[in-house]
Amino acid sequence: KTSFQLVCQMPSLTEVPAPVLVSILTYVAYDSRKIESYKVLCKNIAGALESDTAWLHLSMAYWYLSPEQFNHWPSSLSGKAKYRALEKWVPLQGMYTLVTPYPW
Repeated sequence: KTSFQLVCQMPSLTEVPAPVLVSILTYVAYDSRKIESYKVLCKNIAGALESDTAWLHLSMAYWYLSPEQFNHWPSSLSGKAKYRALEKWVPLQGMYTLVTPYPW
C-alpha cells in the first residue's frame, strides 16, 4: 500500500470518543471559553463539547477531581458548568491551607 492509501484509511479525529477529543483540544487551552470556541470547527466537535462525560473527564484530568467529588456538586449543573466553577475556585483552594511544618 502507498502512504496515501494508509492515510486515507486512518480514522478521522472526529471519530474518537468525546472525552478523548476534548482532551486533545485542551492541548491548545484549558480555559472553558476557549474550548467552547472549537464548536465552530464541525458538528462532531460541537457534540463532544455538549457531552457531560467529556467535561467530567476534563475535570478529573485537569482539576484532579474524582467522580465522587464531581457528584457532590449540584446535579442541576451541567458538566460544563461544574468545570467552569472548578476553573474559578480550585486555584484558590490551597491559599489558606497550612502545611504541617517538619521537623518542628
